[in-house]
Amino acid sequence: MINQRIIKKVGKLLALGAAGSGGTEAEAALALQRAQELLEAHGLTMAQVQASQGKGGKLNFRVNEAVAYRQKKNHLAQFEQGLVATTGKLTETVPLIARLSNEPGLRVIFVGEETDVMVATEIFAWLQNDVRRRARRYVEQAQQLNQRLFGENPARKKGWSPSHRSFAEGYAARMYQRAVALRDRERPQTYALVRVGKKEEIARYLAKENVKDQKSKRHRGKMDYAAMAAGAAQAENPSLNFRRGLK
Repeated sequence: MINQRIIKKVGKLLALGAAGSGGTEAEAALALQRAQELLEAHGLTMAQVQASQGKGGKLNFRVNEAVAYRQKKNHLAQFEQGLVATTGKLTETVPLIARLSNEPGLRVIFVGEETDVMVATEIFAWLQNDVRRRARRYVEQAQQLNQRLFGENPARKKGWSPSHRSFAEGYAARMYQRAVALRDRERPQTYALVRVGKKEEIARYLAKENVKDQKSKRHRGKMDYAAMAAGAAQAENPSLNFRRGLK
């Protein structure tokens, strides 16, 4: 039989840990930690608490979606798909690639808690700009070096070369690995309930709004493995602590 006294206590702790409760961040974290400890000590689940308490035993999250990027092409570059996944991992949002209904092209959408979604759009834009800037600089420096050493002076073409693309793919792949490692390290028990609550609310939102992911096709051509390795190496430089400010 479910202990209603414990259920009631957990509900009060969840209310204290919810955003907008009026307490400090430290007080909210302590309340959530205590709620988690009570659930484990008495073998209870969040579903049982919510069933007994109704909305009072539930952390409230406002789930929303935001379009972070639009383009007229029907496929997203491989490196951009990697940056989309990296952003979702860093912000605990669900990234989606959706086709435009009335015209050619696609858009990148992030679904999640409102604040997380806002951060996700900024992070994705920052990552796009950073990798493009680094790729252009790498290729320019490589061309200058070849010209000095071997007298090579290739004609510059518009758009991205295989070296640009390979650099960006190396950067994106390494960024994703770093994001996964960061999230694996930053999973304190204190925020276990928060993460569960967010995932549940996002799942409800996706089901209600019938939002579906339409994967972009992989597009590969000639690869420059030296450029890819350089991109991966440079992906070690940016800080992933984006919530302290994007530079």
